[in-house]
Amino acid sequence: MKSMTGFGRASQASETLVANIEASSVNRKQGEVVVQLPRNYAELESEVRKFVLGKISRGRVSISISLEQTDKAPSPISVDLKRAKSLSDTLKSLSHEIGQPLDITAADILRAPDIIKFEEKKSLHRLCQRSDYARTKRGNFQPSRNA
Repeated sequence: MKSMTGFGRASQASETLVANIEASSVNRKQGEVVVQLPRNYAELESEVRKFVLGKISRGRVSISISLEQTDKAPSPISVDLKRAKSLSDTLKSLSHEIGQPLDITAADILRAPDIIKFEEKKSLHRLCQRSDYARTKRGNFQPSRNA
């Protein structure tokens, strides 16, 4: 018989990101999962919940995940200079065509899709994939068929 009450803590690190995970569980009749993630990763909550529910049959499990960037982490922001220049050139051309000045502002660049990209989530996914592979290789973890 396996206990439904417990606590565990783990850390996994890559060159750019450190993930700290805490899990606790208590006895309950139904399966329930509560997930706490950094705000930027809220959309991953359902994936984490589904994964944990695939591992338990009942009980309340609380998962808390915190993330820290290491000193070696590159800037999580990148700029697509080709797109920015293309936007600027297009606005200059439009300005010339309609005979009115159209000055490009920072707001114009921020509103345009895919000029400024935030890369943090890719780092988290790479970290999770590395972690899953390492645990599977050591024999401590078998991926759920439901996940």
